[in-house]
Amino acid sequence: MSQDLVPSDVVRPAQSDRSFRFDDPTPGTYWRTKKKLKTKNVEQCESPDLPKGIVLLLTEVVQADGEPHTYVMAGHPLWNDDDELRFHVDIFHDYWEPAPDGAQVREQELADLHDDMRETQRLLMSPPPDAAPAGLIGHDPVEQVGVPGQALATVDTIKAIEAYAEQVQDRAKALASWTKKHTTALGMQAKQLAGFHTEKANVALAVAKAQTEGVQVAQRVAANLQVYVGNGIEVMQIREGEPAPRGEKLRVLQDCLAFDEECALHVESCPDGLDHTMAEELSAALADNSLVDRMIPYALGMVVVKFRRSFKEFVKTTDPKMEAATHRFNSQMSEDSKRSRLLLRDGDRLYLIESELFDNLQQLMPNQREMIDTFSEHRWGSAPKELKREDLNYAKAQRRQMGMLDVYAKVLIALWGLRDTQGLLADSAIPAFANWLDPAFQDAFLELCSHDRLIGEERPDYAEWRREQNSFLAPGSTVAVVPARCMNDEYLPGAFATQERYNGRTYEKERVFDLDRSVQDGMVSRVQADKRGLFVEVPLVYGGYNKEVRRKTRNGKLYLEDAVLSHTLVLDRVIASDLTYYLSSRKQRRQYQAYIELFKMARTWVAARDEAEATLRAEILKAAEAGRISEDRPALLRAVVSAMAIARMGRRDRSIPEAGTPAHKAYVKTAMTLLYGLVSDNQRRIESITAWAAANGRVPLRLVLSGKSDWAVYCEPTSAEHDARLGDPAYAAMYPVTFNDDGVELGPVSMRLLRLRNYEHVVHDFHTDVVSVVKEWGHDVTRTTPSLVKDWSARGQALATLSYENAVSAFELRHKHEAWLAEVSNARLFRLAERYNEVRKTGSVERMSIRLAIGTLLVRGEPKLLVASKDALQHVYDTGSKAEQVDCVTWIFSTYAKPESHIRNIKGVDGGRPSQWRMGTMTLADAHACRELEHLGADGMPVLRLEIDNIVDPSLSAKANEDRRVVVTTLTELGAKLFPELIPLTRAAA
Repeated sequence: MSQDLVPSDVVRPAQSDRSFRFDDPTPGTYWRTKKKLKTKNVEQCESPDLPKGIVLLLTEVVQADGEPHTYVMAGHPLWNDDDELRFHVDIFHDYWEPAPDGAQVREQELADLHDDMRETQRLLMSPPPDAAPAGLIGHDPVEQVGVPGQALATVDTIKAIEAYAEQVQDRAKALASWTKKHTTALGMQAKQLAGFHTEKANVALAVAKAQTEGVQVAQRVAANLQVYVGNGIEVMQIREGEPAPRGEKLRVLQDCLAFDEECALHVESCPDGLDHTMAEELSAALADNSLVDRMIPYALGMVVVKFRRSFKEFVKTTDPKMEAATHRFNSQMSEDSKRSRLLLRDGDRLYLIESELFDNLQQLMPNQREMIDTFSEHRWGSAPKELKREDLNYAKAQRRQMGMLDVYAKVLIALWGLRDTQGLLADSAIPAFANWLDPAFQDAFLELCSHDRLIGEERPDYAEWRREQNSFLAPGSTVAVVPARCMNDEYLPGAFATQERYNGRTYEKERVFDLDRSVQDGMVSRVQADKRGLFVEVPLVYGGYNKEVRRKTRNGKLYLEDAVLSHTLVLDRVIASDLTYYLSSRKQRRQYQAYIELFKMARTWVAARDEAEATLRAEILKAAEAGRISEDRPALLRAVVSAMAIARMGRRDRSIPEAGTPAHKAYVKTAMTLLYGLVSDNQRRIESITAWAAANGRVPLRLVLSGKSDWAVYCEPTSAEHDARLGDPAYAAMYPVTFNDDGVELGPVSMRLLRLRNYEHVVHDFHTDVVSVVKEWGHDVTRTTPSLVKDWSARGQALATLSYENAVSAFELRHKHEAWLAEVSNARLFRLAERYNEVRKTGSVERMSIRLAIGTLLVRGEPKLLVASKDALQHVYDTGSKAEQVDCVTWIFSTYAKPESHIRNIKGVDGGRPSQWRMGTMTLADAHACRELEHLGADGMPVLRLEIDNIVDPSLSAKANEDRRVVVTTLTELGAKLFPELIPLTRAAA
């Protein structure tokens, strides 16, 4: 223990080679520079350049290792700043010598300052030397204006007035400048005068400070004795029982736990977590031995605890007048809950010790890194520097280290006193009235346990593990989800009204349906898919105000995307040991609040699944053990669960067939094949694929085994396999593979995104990350370059819901749209526009736009459709007959409350602006969703407007195209007709 308290790596006191000097500096004495000091040439000082002969006051001698280390001197009273000067002991006598006449020097400087102040006062009261005397200015000529019997003014009178005004103004300016100059000077001299008197006081203070150092030592001893006798320390026993075995050492755990995290599983009645007002709930939770063992896994041990780490809303209010007071109350209560306390375990007994001593503790004892860091100087742009005794900041670092050690020592003194005065740990082997600060005592009765020693096994953190499991999300997957955390009109639109309402601040959709009680805490469900993406059905109940509503229950679609995935866990490949680890790992428990609700459901579902599959799992395990597939039973069990999940997801109905049926036999055979592929050495297969790729000039990416027990390899596609309109390849070429003695045989190619699938097992990735260490600002920084496989896996995020065939087919919509525009009559187009507004009962007029695919483009590398849009009613008016134009105007009059501006716009008169064809872009996924419609505007699918200034122009330089992010790859004849300006900007005709 003593080695941990005083780490061997901490800088040790150096042996002194100083000889005693009769002129050793003492605080309160004056010193004179022996020579001129240029600080840029001297490293062991903090001082401005000093001339020879200046006299300064020594205010403090800083000790290090029991000897003088740094001399601190006050600045000269005549200086404008109050910065201190610091000099290392090694150079001090090279530049300084005693100044026994220092007091007389200061008195003379003070007398000179008084003379200067009197002279400044005299000058202030005197007129400026460059100002004209008042007598020479003469009389004001304005008085002569308007004298009876004379002209009102003459040219000479006007000139005299102007000259007089200029003389008065010049004199006023000179007087103001003179006054300001000497007033400022007098203020500076007054400040310097205060500096002299301050230095006189500092002389007495420096002497007094040196004399009181012994008193401060006595005061520190008294403070430690106050800790020893228990002043300000409260002990609360929160659990009774038998003490620890007598031979146990007291384990000191280097961690800081939080009760709201540790007890989250045990205090379900407190949805917001424990706080310091819930002593009874805490005692009830700590009655669970497994919880106590997780917090302090030793019979005799202690650890720093808090009730919670985060803010809690203790009191809620809707009264605006009480918001500030309520927030202050909640903040103060939260701070009380976040105070550090000491949890002590003695067998079955638990004690909670509170004191201000523990308020800022994050661990109970120092550690080597912490101690070493106190003697490290960190500067931006350079590596940390280890402070030696010759460094000026060495003494400051040592004082900081001693201050830290003093805090930790007080923890031991507090326990020392509790053992001696209150009988705490009386049943242990720790003797009463022993010195807890004695290294021999610490070695005999204490043991420091680091956080790392308690982890047990190292796994990914919960967020990473959840992402890994959720990567298998697909139709048919089983997921646990907490819908209450996802009540948003974006993710669960079926629970909200279709129209937005103004709530006094913003427009938002009102929630009409609430979650059914059965899914308030969460649900386990199978994943389904529609045009938008993946979803689970959530039961809803009507929560509005209409008592006559007919349908009070419904199922809403909760789309599993974006933020919803943080509250979703795919369960197909989860095994019980995964849940056990994340519920019991000391390292992971700090994230309890992020996954506790999911895990309650996950444990129930996994237990039910394991029970249902127990017979079949035992059968497969028995066959695997008989075939000696693997000797590692835990790994084999995990592989069996994965193999059964992959085989199940490979079936059309995503379920395990009934036992005794031919389908069940086929399922077991597939699972066994998959299990063999999961645990066996596939090096020969990997080598065969590598040899084939080298011989055929291909780049392999991934070898997989599917739920149909088929092998397949993903490769980078060739130019013939990839459609250039998709931009850079996002879809990999997948080949079915058959292995034989001659090598491999490949089946027909299909294009797929490289991603994890719940019906595939990844056998091997042919590329790995490249890790390198580079120098940045003097530090070694580890850089990881993602592998080619990771690069491919990240591609095509915008195409994640679209197959290669559907993406390419979206490009072909241009032929359909061009033919439709040529054939559609104005009468039918008018009826479509009428119907479009009628079916959208939104309370406002909605006009249909004609939207036609006229080409393809790349927006920041993402493939999209180039779309031409125009208001359908405007198109009918522009191309129709007189009667059809009248129909358009009549419809506007009958539909709009204020039709005048719309009439002007469609006619293009009186400043009206008729609608013209506009360019826009649409995603391939949205275009594919509209594939059955006559045109892309029939369903109101969103189109982003495109400006020609954003399109790359081949005729411009690279710099000129730097801010242009759109590349037009193809253009149809219709597109060229509507937008001829795009022809020179397009790569090819469509």
